[in-house]
Amino acid sequence: MNLELGKLGDFNSEPPTLSGTWRKPQSTIRVQFITGLIAIDTVCIAASFKLAFQLLAFRTEQNQWLYDLAAIVPIYYVIAANQGAFSPSQTGTTRAAVRLGAQSFMMTIGAVALVAFSVKVSDTFSRVMLATGSVFSFVSLSFARYAFVSYTRNVLGIRPYNTVLLTDTEQNIPYGDYSVLVMTPDHFDPDKHDPDMYDRLAQSLGHADRVIVSCLPERRERWAHALKGANIQSEIFAPELLGIAPLGLSWQDDVPTIVVAKGPLPLSARVVKRTFDLCATLLALPLLMPLMLVVAALIKLDSPGPVFFKQTRIGRGNKNLR
Repeated sequence: MNLELGKLGDFNSEPPTLSGTWRKPQSTIRVQFITGLIAIDTVCIAASFKLAFQLLAFRTEQNQWLYDLAAIVPIYYVIAANQGAFSPSQTGTTRAAVRLGAQSFMMTIGAVALVAFSVKVSDTFSRVMLATGSVFSFVSLSFARYAFVSYTRNVLGIRPYNTVLLTDTEQNIPYGDYSVLVMTPDHFDPDKHDPDMYDRLAQSLGHADRVIVSCLPERRERWAHALKGANIQSEIFAPELLGIAPLGLSWQDDVPTIVVAKGPLPLSARVVKRTFDLCATLLALPLLMPLMLVVAALIKLDSPGPVFFKQTRIGRGNKNLR
């Protein structure tokens, strides 16, 4: 937990200065973070296909890897940007950065294969070259993104956003990564509608991108009203929801509800997913078929009964499937 301790000063004094210093402008950090991810992804994909070409040069045309890159990289940029793979807010953890990058790349390969098949130019691409380069890219992207995000966060201490924690009524400090910690008791009371007090709070949070409040449940509504006009993304800790693992909030008439599960994907998303599944299968099956046949033979020789094991499972809609 990276904390810079500070308090809101006396309401009759100048705006308080928090101890420590804010990091450099977050817009600059975000641009550098996004640029770094784009550069790393480009280098990984290019190097992976170049390596695949060097290994398979005897089976592919000259500069085949450049043709593959010309088709893959632009599509990857579009899909990755749409998936949030370059977004500092969505790639703030190593797991999220790796998942979004790998997911975007696999969708890209599926899209390239689908387009090539649809316009009947699939002969232009070497399937072995495309599959080998894709495997190398998938692995290198995952490792490079993990290393980049881990290095920027843990070694350089760079965070794409300044997050402020406001602790109220002697609450325990929740574990987390915060830029600044503000102890509010005796310095800011959301029950008091004092314009000067609100002004000083706003000035204290002037460099913040996100504010989180830790307070007693009975004071949450008051803090919510106090921060609605702060022009900053404001959130309130609700640790009792940890076991529920909510996905978000919704409304039933005028009463808020907690979303704990989502329904089936919309038609457009199902089409994209099905297309991706088919394209990935067509690419992977020829490579995995020899291994699958060997494994099936070994299973048959080792034990009686069928090769495929079937078991009753709870599937879609909580129905028993076999």
